[in-house]
Amino acid sequence: MIKWLRSAPNQFRTYWDNNSRQYEPDFVAETGDSIYMIELKSASELQAPDVLAKKAAAEKFCKYASDFTAQNGCKAWKYILVPHNEITRTISLKYLITKFN
Repeated sequence: MIKWLRSAPNQFRTYWDNNSRQYEPDFVAETGDSIYMIELKSASELQAPDVLAKKAAAEKFCKYASDFTAQNGCKAWKYILVPHNEITRTISLKYLITKFN
């Protein structure tokens, strides 16, 4: 991982629920070849309608961002949804990307 951030309110213009609600990822992390929007959710909520709607909005954002960055020689954007029970003190970003990408 090169760097990471916890997104600020309104940092990303990503909307869901018929563009009436804004989605903000929990974290954004940059690796050598990609930028990842990372969302942590309770394992029991992974199939909840609002979680799936936010996931679709984030994946759409990543597609448009990747289309732009591909034309400009920059890194691809990707989204990963991670169940909370996968997070431990010793877990690595590389592991999460491999398992949930």
